[in-house]
Amino acid sequence: MKKLLFILIFFKMATVFAQDVQFIEKENILDRPKYQQFIYLMDETSLSKCKFVGRVKATGSSQNVVSLFDAIKRESQPLGANGFRLLSFKRFDTNVSELILDVFYCEESTIEDNITHIPVNKVYVFGNPDLSVESSQSFKLNSEKYKIDNGKYRVFDVEVGQTCKITKGGFTGMSLWIDGQKGKLSSFLSFNGIGLTNIGLNPRGGGGIAINTGKINHVEQNLGLALLKIFTLQE
Repeated sequence: MKKLLFILIFFKMATVFAQDVQFIEKENILDRPKYQQFIYLMDETSLSKCKFVGRVKATGSSQNVVSLFDAIKRESQPLGANGFRLLSFKRFDTNVSELILDVFYCEESTIEDNITHIPVNKVYVFGNPDLSVESSQSFKLNSEKYKIDNGKYRVFDVEVGQTCKITKGGFTGMSLWIDGQKGKLSSFLSFNGIGLTNIGLNPRGGGGIAINTGKINHVEQNLGLALLKIFTLQE
C-alpha cells in the first residue's frame, strides 16, 4: 500500500512539473562551441556573427517557470546553441505558462562584446518562481525592510566604493555584503530554490555567513537576465 501511495505521489509530481519542448524552427549547423555555455544575448549585442539554431517553445507548470528555461537549455545545447534571446513569456492561467527563446551559435567575439552591455553595480532580488500562488518573502537591505512577491523582482544600485548588506532571516539567518566596484557585474539573488547555488562562505564582497535560518542563493547570471523579462518589477 505504501509503495502504491509513493508511486501515485511521484506520478502527480512528475505531471505537475513536466514540460513540453517543441522546436518551432530549427536549423542544422555544423559548428559546436568550445565551451558549454548558454549566454543571454543583450538587445544591444549584434547578432551579425551568430548562426540561428532555432526557435524553441516550452510549455509547462506555472509552479516553477525556471523549469521551462532549463528544459529549453537542455534541448538546445546539444545542437550547438550557446546563446539565446527571450522572444516571449505567457502565463495562460495559474497552472500553465509558455516560454519561447530564439537560440544561436555565437563566436567568442560576440560573447565578449555581449559582456560590455550587461548591467553593472546593481543587485537584483527575485521572488519565488511559483506563479500559481500569491506569496511574499521579507528581507533587509542596509537595515531597511523589504518584501518580494512571487514572480517579481527588485533592483538596487550599489555605489562605487560603498557596500550593500542584504540580510535574510533573524539572528540565526544569513547576511551578504556586496561591494560597489568600477565595472563590477551585477548580482542576482533569490531566497529560495530557483534551483541555484548557495552563496559561498566569504563574508565580504559577495560571500555570506549562513547559520540555520534564512538562505540567500546566487542566481546564475544568464538565467537572472532572462528572469528580468519573465518576472515583473516590484516598486
